[in-house]
Amino acid sequence: MFAKIIDRLEKVEKIIIWVLVFISTLISVAGVFFRYVLHNSLSFVEEVAAMCLATMIVLGVSLAITSQEHIRVTVLETIFPKCKKYLGWFSMLLTFIICAILTVVTFQFVFGLIEADQRLTSLPWLPLGYPLMVIPAGYLICSLKALLYLFIPLPKTHSELQEIEELGLKD
Repeated sequence: MFAKIIDRLEKVEKIIIWVLVFISTLISVAGVFFRYVLHNSLSFVEEVAAMCLATMIVLGVSLAITSQEHIRVTVLETIFPKCKKYLGWFSMLLTFIICAILTVVTFQFVFGLIEADQRLTSLPWLPLGYPLMVIPAGYLICSLKALLYLFIPLPKTHSELQEIEELGLKD
């Protein structure tokens, strides 16, 4: 059951990242065209591209947690190979703690922007806090994934997870 949810979430995250890469590239090319060919720059290009980048980063972190490819220090696993399982669990615990802290801090920051009615300089009709809500939402997803992986031992790779699911060994 959890494997199907994680798999669907991963597909949605990948689609969103690809769409954001396309939008960011398209907006950047349009910005260069308007600035250097038409001699009239678009004021919103940098801000929209930065929001796309921030969204891609938090979704990328979530995908790294899903595939268990996030940055880890493996020197202890090399020194103590028998403790690899516990070190992996401890690594996921630290990932959960850091993502949970980032969720709280970014929610506070974004709600502060919304309460202060901060606006984008190039898009004054758009309150800054609303597009930035993707950051705490992304960290919340990361926290929930890390918490799930703390209590449900999952295989090392996504392909191993699919093999177990095909054999019917997992709900």
